[in-house]
Amino acid sequence: MLGLYMGVVFFLSSAYREISIPYDLMGMEQITVFFTDHLVKGQPLYENFCNFPYLINPYPPVYFFITALIAKLCGIQSFFNLLVLSRLLTLAATLLAAFAIFKISRRLQCNNIVSGMASLIFLANPLLYRLGYVGRSDMIACLFSLLAIYSILKGRRGLYFYLSVIFALLAIYSRQQYISVFISIVIYLLCTHQRKQAIKFTAYYLSVGLAFFIWLNYITNGSAYLNLVIANIGSFDPSNSQVIWFFMLSLLPSNLILIVLAMFILKREYVLLKAYVLFSFIMVVVTSLKVGGGGPNYWLEVLAISAVMSGPIIERILFYRKRNLIYLMLFSILLFPYVRYSIAWLRGRFAAEDFYEREALVKFIRNIKGYVWYDLSLDVFILADKPVVNTAWTSYGLLVRRGRCDDSFLVSMLKDKKFGCIIFYIPPDRQRLKGPKYLTENMQRAIDNNYVLHKKAKEYWLFLPSD
Repeated sequence: MLGLYMGVVFFLSSAYREISIPYDLMGMEQITVFFTDHLVKGQPLYENFCNFPYLINPYPPVYFFITALIAKLCGIQSFFNLLVLSRLLTLAATLLAAFAIFKISRRLQCNNIVSGMASLIFLANPLLYRLGYVGRSDMIACLFSLLAIYSILKGRRGLYFYLSVIFALLAIYSRQQYISVFISIVIYLLCTHQRKQAIKFTAYYLSVGLAFFIWLNYITNGSAYLNLVIANIGSFDPSNSQVIWFFMLSLLPSNLILIVLAMFILKREYVLLKAYVLFSFIMVVVTSLKVGGGGPNYWLEVLAISAVMSGPIIERILFYRKRNLIYLMLFSILLFPYVRYSIAWLRGRFAAEDFYEREALVKFIRNIKGYVWYDLSLDVFILADKPVVNTAWTSYGLLVRRGRCDDSFLVSMLKDKKFGCIIFYIPPDRQRLKGPKYLTENMQRAIDNNYVLHKKAKEYWLFLPSD
């Protein structure tokens, strides 16, 4: 219990610190802020990434719609305030997800103390440090999937049945991999002899989901299909299996043991949870093995469902009184990683010593006209309140990941000199070498034909249009 309480305290304190003083952005936060700003200004959420500014938005629209709606109602416009808003929204979704886990545990006949422990197991996990409060759509998708599970457990007919359909649709239109909750609910309905309800659930889910996608694709002139489907198709990379093992053995060992115990200990009435954890794990493996996949955010769904399953396991520990001490000792061992990561958090928490060291660069970028092609830490573009194009999120970056990039496409991106400046980051391990890590020979030639080196600093190289 001490490890759980420590984990929750550290999570909330780090959330307060990083929301109030934005640290380096995570990858998707650029996309969140950039396209939320598009929606606030009445511009399309999805664009043809073969045209300038070549940015890809591979994520479904729900998170962007919610953030943009709140921003519009509150009059928020600057990138910095949009970033803070998106992080607050994710933190709210995290706390609501913990409450949903509590309610699901209560629905599974667990008492208040046990249900509260299940919520703490979720909140205290080190996986939530940053992922629990950064501007990403993963947590809100996790929340919607938990609400879908709670709704179908609450009632397989009537209002709660329709709410379950709605939440399942909101989950997949927040993050594509959350289709697992739909599959799990259908299997649950079939296993509980609710065949008509299973067919009904499938019909509503597919018809409404497809109708919404067709409408979204129509109003974006086909760009939704390009961004949500084409940009997410990729070949498998077997080497990413190392990433899967890393997260299984470093961040989630106790949760995976809880899942294995639950699969054997819990009876047939828990078929919904068993199906959900199985298919969510399959989705993690499939998406992680894709080229460019393997992020820690893929594991949020597995973390949430393992926390839900911990409730009934704790109940059984308390029920078998003769073996109480043995079970409690085993369960305490499972929670040891929470204590270990809490101590590690104290020793090496996220630092931001160099956050304000780029003040001169911020002032320079603020005076640049047009877009900035930027590989440096994205906090600078937030402070400068400038639209930025990061290589990894462009069609060029997509081709590089798929191994199909050539000089001609890069030259065509740069020849019109539409970028106000180009900045490349030099990581510490490259500062004694010739130049930036991502500045390849092909990219260097394309830049040299259209841009000139304006500044060669310790951390970055800055190029301006040649004229």
